[in-house]
Amino acid sequence: MRPHISYSELASYANECQWRWKLDYLEDRRSKIYSVHFDFGTAIHEALEKHYTRNNPITVDEAVELFKSKFSELTTENGKNYSKPLSVKDYTSLLAGGENIIRRFDECEELKNAEVVHNEFPLFEDIDLHSDDKMKFKGFIDVIIKGKDKRGKTVLWICDFKTCSWGWDRDTRSDAWKHHQLFLYKYFICKKFDIDPKQVRTAFVLLKKRPPKESSPIEFFPVSAGPISVQRSLDVLSGNILHMIENEKNDSFKKDRSFCTSKYGEKCPYLDTTFCTKDT
Repeated sequence: MRPHISYSELASYANECQWRWKLDYLEDRRSKIYSVHFDFGTAIHEALEKHYTRNNPITVDEAVELFKSKFSELTTENGKNYSKPLSVKDYTSLLAGGENIIRRFDECEELKNAEVVHNEFPLFEDIDLHSDDKMKFKGFIDVIIKGKDKRGKTVLWICDFKTCSWGWDRDTRSDAWKHHQLFLYKYFICKKFDIDPKQVRTAFVLLKKRPPKESSPIEFFPVSAGPISVQRSLDVLSGNILHMIENEKNDSFKKDRSFCTSKYGEKCPYLDTTFCTKDT
């Protein structure tokens, strides 16, 4: 069995195709779906990480140039693998959207008035499986900030950046699986540093490529992370790990044909290869 697991790996196993998870992680083949949306997110994350930091932050102009350079590099390198060619119009629109996000990032009140504590903070912590099996939880927290709550008390915010088009609808905002990521980050941070969970809050920071007119491209979206919610996320984590271990022993990973094509239209790299054919 693998020595560690990340949130994205957990979500891949539980919500997508177990067979692809097996090929990706157990057999270490690491397939990749190419998307301009993924590349946009990578470029934005890198620029904001260097701008919104406590150690030698780069200027807004420098962050914009870093974003444009990285996005150009990624689209040049990966564009031939996109499901459809990237048009000049779409490329220009995404460049403008990214620049708008960076230039207006500091307008977000919750972020502007907080102190950055850590960027891309690494987690590699033991998971209590209540069994002889051993595994660690691996992750990177986009940013941890220190601020004040409504009562003036100092609290830590664990934040994850999410790029999106115009924002999140009601279903996405209430998606339990998205929340699991923040709740697990909170649990392992509190455990690692022996912090009172009451002093730690969680939030997504939505980075909107095409925000509605007259609205900000940055939205600070708090998610309540009480003890019951956090424990539920831990149960989901440990339960799926034990399920993975059992499936590996029995070699009983299922194929889910609804994920042969991703939501962005890209085909699974294993489909119609020796690793996965439609008639098996």
